Amino acid sequence: MTNTMDDIEQAKAILVIGSNTTEAHPIIGLRIKKAVMQNDCKLIVAEPMHIRLCYYADKWLRHMPGTDVALLNGMMNVIISEGLYDETFVHERCDGFDELVELVKEYTPERAAEITGVAAEDIREAARTFANAATGWLVEAMGWHGFFLLCAVLAIPGMLLLLKVAPWNEVPADSVGQQEPA
Repeated sequence: MTNTMDDIEQAKAILVIGSNTTEAHPIIGLRIKKAVMQNDCKLIVAEPMHIRLCYYADKWLRHMPGTDVALLNGMMNVIISEGLYDETFVHERCDGFDELVELVKEYTPERAAEITGVAAEDIREAARTFANAATGWLVEAMGWHGFFLLCAVLAIPGMLLLLKVAPWNEVPADSVGQQEPA
């Protein structure tokens, strides 16, 4: 974790990808819930399986297993093509950005939708929500260190690394935003 747990509650957007946070890290899961319920934080959960945080999510991106990179590339395509990043920060502090721009050009939201099973408009909405937040947190599983580039592109303060240790389950997508079972 790069910041204190108190910082989680100040986030205006949180993107959870590949992490069953409430199971693996219950205290951090509680802090995320508090941010959503008390700080008007927008929560985006990108996870094939339904996790408890889906009950609090503004958007659940239920992508097919193994398509995380395509989903993130689709989000980066939107952020870059719409200029939703801090250009000064990127040009002063990031290497390889021009190569990233070229790579994600082919991952339009429509192409990412074909690969992931997530609607193109949902990809656009999630990217815009995360990029336009004044402060944000990324909650992710191990192996997504490359995604830190997206946070660097956006110059979003606060990133969080978490492990995913939960089994798959099947829950209908209409459970998003519903009350969490006791």
